Amino acid sequence: MDQSTYFAAIGYLKASNVDKNDNFGSAVSLSSSGDTLVVGAPRESSSYNGKESDNSISNSGAVYVFKQESSLWVQQARLKASNAEEGDNFGRSVSLSADGNTLAVGATGEDAGSNEGADGNSEPDSGAVYIFDLNGDIWTQQAYLKASNADSYDSFGEVVSLSSDGGILAIGAYGEDASTVGGESDNSSGNSGAVYIFVRNGASWSQEEYLKPSNADSTTSYSYQFGKAISLSSDGSVLAVGAPSEDSDRTGFTYSLSDSGAVYIFSRLENIWVQEAYLKASNAERSDYFGYSVSLNSDGSILAVGAVGEDASVTGGVNDNSEILSGSVYVFSNDSAGWAQQSYLKASNAEAWDNFGRSVSLNSDGRTLAVGASSESSSHLGGESDNSEVFSGAVYVFTYGDMGWEQSTYLKALEAKSFDRFGDAISLSSDGRTLAIGSHGESSSITDGAGGNSSPNSGAVYLY
Repeated sequence: MDQSTYFAAIGYLKASNVDKNDNFGSAVSLSSSGDTLVVGAPRESSSYNGKESDNSISNSGAVYVFKQESSLWVQQARLKASNAEEGDNFGRSVSLSADGNTLAVGATGEDAGSNEGADGNSEPDSGAVYIFDLNGDIWTQQAYLKASNADSYDSFGEVVSLSSDGGILAIGAYGEDASTVGGESDNSSGNSGAVYIFVRNGASWSQEEYLKPSNADSTTSYSYQFGKAISLSSDGSVLAVGAPSEDSDRTGFTYSLSDSGAVYIFSRLENIWVQEAYLKASNAERSDYFGYSVSLNSDGSILAVGAVGEDASVTGGVNDNSEILSGSVYVFSNDSAGWAQQSYLKASNAEAWDNFGRSVSLNSDGRTLAVGASSESSSHLGGESDNSEVFSGAVYVFTYGDMGWEQSTYLKALEAKSFDRFGDAISLSSDGRTLAIGSHGESSSITDGAGGNSSPNSGAVYLY
């Protein structure tokens, strides 16, 4: 198979108000059909009601909605938070419902407390999430959500994941500091992290659950970063949560492998959430950061997990450590016997510092998997080992067949440049035939096109 043409490039997108350091492409989300795309630009700086280019509110953030019309992608909307302020980083995360009509947006730098309203600033970087609905051709903000225990530097909204119908929302707050459920305000376990579940009832949203890992306490869960990555099944009944800085060995009881990472699986039954599994990599080692990224397939039976710090080479075996921070991805499946590791994946050109597994995205049936390696450094397709464009980034597509998981495609930006970070954010359509790739470090302007460098870190998105 010709890897350069298996996924053909169908789009190269820039914001309508391209500006340096906006980081357009930091987050991406496709609708199920792949014809609606949402892109986050958390460092965009325009005001809520001002002109696109006024830059009066630094790093307030923006979100852009694109629609595919015939063979063209057209910007439909540019969205701002109703209470946009400096440093809010609105657009840090995005998630679309299956039909593309409901949108959740995270703003990790928003500063209000739980009960003081949207204009408060008493809890710096506590974070917020905004819900938008599409009515006709108009997007309107429908809700503004805060954690029940909003506290400074919680980073609520770091990641968001909507159910297919847009009625259940999971929100990660990896900087939350409580040690256990029931002690939400104790702050004794810095950056242990939490996940919040919100449900929609008509026009209202309410917090249904506050989740902590089963092995959380003030002495062992410090800096676990539980909630750094999350993924909901389509019906919202299964949730995967990554804790990339979790420290236990494979038993979960001996804390001898610092930052090895873990993933927790929760299930929802009659509005009650229960942890049903605790997953570790089969070759867990210190600083692997297993759980840095996670993705569930539609029915929640297959899970992909990125471990950006894993160190094995392509040929050296799982316990080899010759390619530091090359990264790996693990695939788990759930059957009558429970969750078990199915596969261990490496990039075909795995090298040190590539961070393969920085992002992962499974399609609906769990047989197509896209993996981002935003620190990969080759310059072009066919030159996988040249390393002349440092941290330009790459994306790998794997397919599952009779021989198990096999790499089918290796993707580079059309004009790969150093520090573009192509692959830092990715999203697959339900059928796995459309792939959106964020490149938040890409530096072209509208006028100089792909490969230009006149607008540093403005960012771009590529569609295949």
